[in-house]
Amino acid sequence: MDRWSAGALWLGGAALIAVAAVALLAGGGGETEVDRLASLLDLQPGDTVADVGAGTGWLSVEVAQRVGPGGRVFATELSASRRDDIRESVAAAGLGNVTVVEAGERETNLPPACCDAIFHRRVYHHLAHPAATNASLYAALRPGGRLAVIELEFGGLFGFLRAWPHWTDDEQVVAEVTAAGFTHVATAEWPLAAHYAAVFRK
Repeated sequence: MDRWSAGALWLGGAALIAVAAVALLAGGGGETEVDRLASLLDLQPGDTVADVGAGTGWLSVEVAQRVGPGGRVFATELSASRRDDIRESVAAAGLGNVTVVEAGERETNLPPACCDAIFHRRVYHHLAHPAATNASLYAALRPGGRLAVIELEFGGLFGFLRAWPHWTDDEQVVAEVTAAGFTHVATAEWPLAAHYAAVFRK
């Protein structure tokens, strides 16, 4: 392969990666993630919600503002450094209605029947024990409460990315979550491309 051909191949690969990155970051008509989440979970002022695997806590903060001072958010994380990040995010937002919880490998460590709604975003593919975790989520929800599982799924033009380990097929999620006793309500699009939200009810 001559130098020109190698360069063209490299540029083509870089362009493909750039297109994929743009697709992953593209929004859905201007709707924010918290807007979609609030709609799917029917969040109301005063609700108690859990953000499982909350990361830096940015979405916990958004939800805490949605449910208001009369509501409550549990933000769970395995990592101590991440729990510190969540506390910093909460303090910076001046919120007093967020409780940080140390998560377990199998247990959410949420109180029984504590939540009106639970969600986790790009967490499912990390679960080491999905059956046990789903059972723990079920125990933490009140009757009629909703669970949203937001995950990555690649298809169509980006089907080649299915070899990447950080995604879970929606059919697998529905099968495993309903096995814990949940009822599947809907699988909806998410404001970020290559994401979906599977919604369940207890």
